[in-house]
Amino acid sequence: MASRAPSLAVKAKRASQEKARGSAHATDIRRRLELFEAKVGVTRDATSEIWDRPMEQADVFRTSPADKGKRTLVSVIRKVSLLIDMIDDKSLRTAIFVDCYKDRTALRAWTDHPRKLWSWKDPVVDKPDGRYGELISLYYEALAAVDAADKGKKFKLQQRIDELERIVAALEDQNFEQMNQIAMLMASVGKSDAKR
Repeated sequence: MASRAPSLAVKAKRASQEKARGSAHATDIRRRLELFEAKVGVTRDATSEIWDRPMEQADVFRTSPADKGKRTLVSVIRKVSLLIDMIDDKSLRTAIFVDCYKDRTALRAWTDHPRKLWSWKDPVVDKPDGRYGELISLYYEALAAVDAADKGKKFKLQQRIDELERIVAALEDQNFEQMNQIAMLMASVGKSDAKR
């Protein structure tokens, strides 16, 4: 009887189609991010702005309201852009912990000085139906795409964890059985010593 498993050629074709789909999706989200940047007149590219550096909270308070807003908006755009990059870049997905971007609260707190990602306190900034709702919508799309790209890896890791848990349980059972045998041997040695 013929095997029902897909051939190597079929598997390779599926993998290339999935890669293309991920790349196309990333390209589409990136294009919409660029349109958003043009609409708001802000770019994520490195700037020489005074606010585009690590700042203590007191420094941020002394910054003009326009610069504070720009700092936050540029940071959100950079974070979304980085998530888009992660869709097709496995090493980048591995390098950045999911806890940094898993939800809006994590996104808000995410700080990375080398990448010029700054945190903000006001949840209104990243509110889905707020002023930058379009940008937050792109964040959710990129987040879903990154999660989908990582699904295979997570599934394999979970399988390995389950396998290791079964091995540990089996070893614990063996250990318990051997301890029980030792206890029975010790008890029988004690009885034979008493009969003498």
